[in-house]
Amino acid sequence: MGRFSSWLANWIGSGALAIYSLSPVLAGILLGAFWQIFVIFGLHWGLVAIMINNVSTTGFDIINPLIFAASFAQTGIVFGIFLKTKNKKLKSISLPAAISGIFGVTEPAIYGITLPRKKMFIYSCIVAGIFGGLIGFAGTKLYFMGGLGIFGYTTFIGKAGLDSSVWIAVLATALALIVGLIVGYIVHSDKNEQEQEVSDSKDSKTKDVTSPINGETELQHIVKDDFVKAPLSGDMIKLEQVNDPVFSSLAMGKGIAIKPTSNTIIAPFDATVESLFPTGHAIGLKSKHGTELLIHIGIDTVKLDGQGFKALVNQGDTVVAGQPLIEFDSQIIQKQNFDDTVMIVVTNSNITKDVIIESKAHFNKQDDLFAIIY
Repeated sequence: MGRFSSWLANWIGSGALAIYSLSPVLAGILLGAFWQIFVIFGLHWGLVAIMINNVSTTGFDIINPLIFAASFAQTGIVFGIFLKTKNKKLKSISLPAAISGIFGVTEPAIYGITLPRKKMFIYSCIVAGIFGGLIGFAGTKLYFMGGLGIFGYTTFIGKAGLDSSVWIAVLATALALIVGLIVGYIVHSDKNEQEQEVSDSKDSKTKDVTSPINGETELQHIVKDDFVKAPLSGDMIKLEQVNDPVFSSLAMGKGIAIKPTSNTIIAPFDATVESLFPTGHAIGLKSKHGTELLIHIGIDTVKLDGQGFKALVNQGDTVVAGQPLIEFDSQIIQKQNFDDTVMIVVTNSNITKDVIIESKAHFNKQDDLFAIIY
């Protein structure tokens, strides 16, 4: 899977250069619109390698400017939602996500806000495509590698100094932010949020349970709608303490992290494999009760491009509790200076009444992990 994703990323990069030679505007529209989708599947790292190679061999890169508006469009959408919503929880996670987006870190915005609200994600891609086309029209180039977000503008300044291509890029990103904000504000509706919550919980058979578990309480005695077992063995880490703001901010949802002492991820319940990253470092499951669970192995391990990971199932498979899903090599992960902490997150916890986590310092695989209350 790792080799396939590398090949696909190279193909996308070569295709983008070919389209740019025919029409910079069309290349900007396509790359701008699809960039955030590439981020979700980890394909953007292959394009980053092409950008670096372009700068080192030709002295400039034309791909990076075309995707530059994407983070601003995403951020604008989230700012619009923040200004519109009366939902305290949504407001509390949308502002930090928007601030991160200003600096080019869009994962909290994507996974925590727009992707769960699919229409918002689609609108952000459309806005990014429009203003990616404008940047393509300007012929903006990148002269040295830097970040996205507001710190990226300086990378467009060549020996000639500030020219029209730089100013048009600034204008395009400002417009992407403003248009995204307007779209987010107009399209978002708290009524839709409430209707979704009612729809997802109308068959609930439980009462509200909000008190945390203590060491003397056994999780299985709690009235629950769904139940999650530990998918691996290891030491418990609070999700808020992991070294990744995408997870520690709880933008992805409530959950737990485990420092692994075993190297196989097993199914924590009977489920359908909803998503499986090509790199094998993350898997999304959905239980028969509707619980959506993300198991993410390591921090920034998408950069390993599949090295050290072996998927044992395919997307769309039906799995049973205890079935092996992914094998991973902690030694390979750590030798490459990555953190091998495994995050286990209920990605639709925004529609739950509570996610009640077992209070233990160490879990063995198939131990009680947490209960989901709908």
